[in-house]
Amino acid sequence: MTMNTPPEQLNVQALASMGGEISGHLDRASSGAALDTCFERLAAESCVPNGLSRVAWHAQAEVRHLPDGSPSVWLHLDVSADVPLVCQRCMTPVMTTLSSERWFRFVSDESTAEAEDEHSDEDVLVLVPKFNLAALVEDELLMALPFVPMHDVCPVPVVTSVKDQAFSDLPDERQHPFADLKAKMNQAGGR
Repeated sequence: MTMNTPPEQLNVQALASMGGEISGHLDRASSGAALDTCFERLAAESCVPNGLSRVAWHAQAEVRHLPDGSPSVWLHLDVSADVPLVCQRCMTPVMTTLSSERWFRFVSDESTAEAEDEHSDEDVLVLVPKFNLAALVEDELLMALPFVPMHDVCPVPVVTSVKDQAFSDLPDERQHPFADLKAKMNQAGGR
């Protein structure tokens, strides 16, 4: 099964029972504003209007049997996106490719998910009849944002120091803050 739009009501249980997969791709050229609407939080990270240019995902679901023999639903998710961010070295836009690949295991309720998530290598999610895969795709891409986006080689000269002429013209020696006061007191006949 392949979809061209973000799946917002995916039945993960049914997909896993048939060993199915689902893929999707939205880009600026073919989807336009729908890209920003579907991935609003990710689009907000762009440093230019309508900058989010592509989001792609591939999910494969399967049923695995736990050591006690009970079935467990698993989902492998591979996502990527291109979004312009501000280069922290030259302060100009840098097109950044985000990507993430992760396994998720589904359990029956929130309390089980919380208890098992702490001790699991995979992420544990709650199995619901209508799972919002688009939100999970966006969450994974947001977590893949770099802390410090930078060009490999900046397209403009990078200024690494600041020189202020007014600051440079100040005298090098430090004057005592009360030096003028003492001179004025002496002129006025003070001590």
